Amino acid sequence: MPEPRQSASKTLRQLEAAVKEARAFYGIDPLYDTPVRADLSGGSSTQIRIEPGYFHRPISVDLDYYQRNPHLIREDMAHEVAHLVTDELACMFQRLPPELRDEGEPLAMLLIDALERATVRLERMFTRHA
Repeated sequence: MPEPRQSASKTLRQLEAAVKEARAFYGIDPLYDTPVRADLSGGSSTQIRIEPGYFHRPISVDLDYYQRNPHLIREDMAHEVAHLVTDELACMFQRLPPELRDEGEPLAMLLIDALERATVRLERMFTRHA
């Protein structure tokens, strides 16, 4: 029998609290604005938008997904906030010429893989900390 869904407002509060906890753990500069937005559905449960030159990094979530899976909130939000630790590297990647950013290019694949592996390691540091 599936677990009952928790309310949207409770889920959103948990998401925001997890982001706040992860920001404190990683020492994220207060200049970064990381609002949680319930604007995804289906394909991806969560993502952070990195836009070069701006300190606004909204975290988009599929609220329905987290209402059904609240046990994943802390870990997933830690992962998204960990992307801010490698933010400068991600911004440098986005500034490469388009032909070097193509996902089929060896350099692009190497950089994307390295950034994601570093983020996963940071996420694991956070989850072991608790």
